[in-house]
Amino acid sequence: MLEVLVSILVVTVGLLGHAALSIKSLAANDSSGHRAQAAVNATLISDLMRANRQPVLNGDYDLPTGAEPSSTRSRANLDLSDWRDLLRKMPAGDGSIRYDTSAKVVRVVVVWNDARGNQSASEASTSRTYEYAFRP
Repeated sequence: MLEVLVSILVVTVGLLGHAALSIKSLAANDSSGHRAQAAVNATLISDLMRANRQPVLNGDYDLPTGAEPSSTRSRANLDLSDWRDLLRKMPAGDGSIRYDTSAKVVRVVVVWNDARGNQSASEASTSRTYEYAFRP
């Protein structure tokens, strides 16, 4: 009888470990999906900016984090508005774009909340950032 109780305890501990591993795996998968979506969103806007180069050089695509594009119906503002809509599909998704005139580099930053994928209790922030830089 004691042997049966010990074996039940061992199996129970093993099943609990398996459940914890599954939960961590799902969280990592969720985090990975958001990271991939951030990369896709950053490269998407960069492709749109390459197709519309002069407004990039004029600073028409510059957009700080949390700001909304202007309501004018320029190609740049339409692109930025569509890009913002894509970012909003991510948890607390936001982003910024800045053209550095001295380095002639565009920096696209995508920010989102990765609370579900936060693997470590020691991490104070659940905010994640993906940065993409390119020359227009």
